[in-house]
Amino acid sequence: MSNRSTVLLVEDDPDLRRFAQVTLRLGGYRPLIAADGETGLALARKARPQLMVLDLRLPELDGWQVLQALRATPETAELPVLVLTASAGPADKDRTLAAGVAGYLVKPVSADALLDAVERALARGSA
Repeated sequence: MSNRSTVLLVEDDPDLRRFAQVTLRLGGYRPLIAADGETGLALARKARPQLMVLDLRLPELDGWQVLQALRATPETAELPVLVLTASAGPADKDRTLAAGVAGYLVKPVSADALLDAVERALARGSA
């Protein structure tokens, strides 16, 4: 997988945004950042990233609404989505995986775990 892939991070926590942005950049990716679901959805449609890393609990549109809107739009229907969330319950995880996401990470996450999950999601998305 090309390490120059564009990864859109949709996360409302500023500390986690900074951490993930630096981690992605150091991992060789081009990070795009959105602090809410509405902005993330607009960026996904405009910038056409290779992967979205999506929090579920977001202002404006939550992660579930973002996923639904992505899948309903032909230009973004196939965009791989890696969920990064504090929602660690089995019901949330099952619902998320049933929605066809490329991966599921629970916060807090290490830099290595994030980069490994991004690499796997990108590989799965290009398969």
